[in-house]
Amino acid sequence: MVLVASVSIPSEASASSAYPQKGAVKATYAGNIEINDMYLNRTQAKKLSDKLKKGATKKQDFASYATSLVPGFGPVLGFMQMAAGWQKADDAKKIDKLLKNKNTKGIHVYDTKSIGRAAATGGSTTQHKISTWDGKRSSIKCGFKVPSKAQQKYLRISKTKIVN
Repeated sequence: MVLVASVSIPSEASASSAYPQKGAVKATYAGNIEINDMYLNRTQAKKLSDKLKKGATKKQDFASYATSLVPGFGPVLGFMQMAAGWQKADDAKKIDKLLKNKNTKGIHVYDTKSIGRAAATGGSTTQHKISTWDGKRSSIKCGFKVPSKAQQKYLRISKTKIVN
């Protein structure tokens, strides 16, 4: 009878495996696009938001300032570093806005960037999206939409990692 009771009662471990803390999927499409999907539960998403709100360290700020003083390309690099800081602040606001809804189980951060020949020719664009995630292990997958069923073979998932 003890054996039957232990089998029928779900353990906490099985519940945590269904709802992991975080997950990541790395993939490439046709050797031209690198795809990164990051899935975070509420706690992990809040940690990321807090980290993004802190902004750059004093060393990074000094490096940005020093770079901007270099004649020629310096101001462009300085502006690019400032724009990256603005993007981080914007991401933190998006994450906080999504987490205000108590029904949000987690967030999904989706990034794509050109690699290889596409990056050299400027043939592909980058994407960055932050959306809600249902928190389930079964929904951790590559978020890239393949243009057609025939082109599915060009999507290569190189790494999937799930942390309970």
